[in-house]
Amino acid sequence: MSTSPIAQGSSATNGLEVVIVGAGFGGVAAAIELKRHGIDAIRILERAPDLGGIWFYNTTSCFRCA
Repeated sequence: MSTSPIAQGSSATNGLEVVIVGAGFGGVAAAIELKRHGIDAIRILERAPDLGGIWFYNTTSCFRCA
């Protein structure tokens, strides 16, 4: 049973283009979920030179991922 209200490959997803603003955790998760539901025309816009959102800019050692 699919949890998506739009079935994969249905006419509702044909021609659909999605723009996601921000390549942080939420933006990347949204892109993954859209791909899972059959939407392939996805563009992610990010101001930073790499993925990560706030984690890319964060330089405080106690909050740093790596």
